[in-house]
Amino acid sequence: MRDYGIRDLIRVFAHSQKSSDYQEMREYNTRFYTALSALLNAQLDNLHDDSFRSRILLRHFNITIESYNRQVNPYSGYLEAGLLHKSINELGEKAKRIQDTERVLMDCAQSIVELHLDYLEAMFIGLWGENKTRVSREGLMDQGFDPLDLPEIDF
Repeated sequence: MRDYGIRDLIRVFAHSQKSSDYQEMREYNTRFYTALSALLNAQLDNLHDDSFRSRILLRHFNITIESYNRQVNPYSGYLEAGLLHKSINELGEKAKRIQDTERVLMDCAQSIVELHLDYLEAMFIGLWGENKTRVSREGLMDQGFDPLDLPEIDF
């Protein structure tokens, strides 16, 4: 069974701030963040130490959240890319170079996303300290949120 921690808190906080997401997904991520932050006793918008240094670091943390949210790949604008894949496949031998390059590009894009999360986790520790608490789905459900209850979006 999956459990959730600080990296998940950072991810759902970022997605709750992402203006390009559907409103339903922003609301889902906001509810997820609220439940998870309560259980982890960690709020990413609240400093325990209001020093000048901490405020500067929090500002940079938020700028890095914005950077994380701007990550794109060639499929970022698609809700469903089946027709695109079909069209590429119909190129026959010419499709191989597109597909090979695409795999590398998608791997690099995913690496950038993961590096952002690594960086944000390191910043979290600098700002709020180590937090190794893990939360179960049942714990989230006790807070009134089921992470598996994704919103239905009419595309």
